[in-house]
Amino acid sequence: MPFSAKDKQSAHGIRGLLAMTLVFALSGVMHAAGSYTELRETAPLWLFFGFAVQSVGVAAQEMITKLMVKGKVGPGVKQVVTIAFWWFWGWLTALIVIGDMAACGLFQSKVIPYSIVNRFWK
Repeated sequence: MPFSAKDKQSAHGIRGLLAMTLVFALSGVMHAAGSYTELRETAPLWLFFGFAVQSVGVAAQEMITKLMVKGKVGPGVKQVVTIAFWWFWGWLTALIVIGDMAACGLFQSKVIPYSIVNRFWK
């Protein structure tokens, strides 16, 4: 029995949300596994949660954008709302991920082994 266009769009939305959630959860599992193998004390479950919850933020951002398009909001307002949401979501979730990476000692290694800036910074 064929679906109507609305049914297809709804099914694709749910399927897309599930796929996105699965991808973020798998990323969380991989990052948590790396955190688990660290010699220092870390919180791998919090790291998993930090990555897994990102799909909620992406879905919320998409819903906000669709509401603004339906409401015929101007491009300047859309940009401000998008940046404000991005800033709020980052503030809400970044400490979970960054805190565990810092506990691993990730930020103690130098990305560039030799730098002219480092020479004069000390």
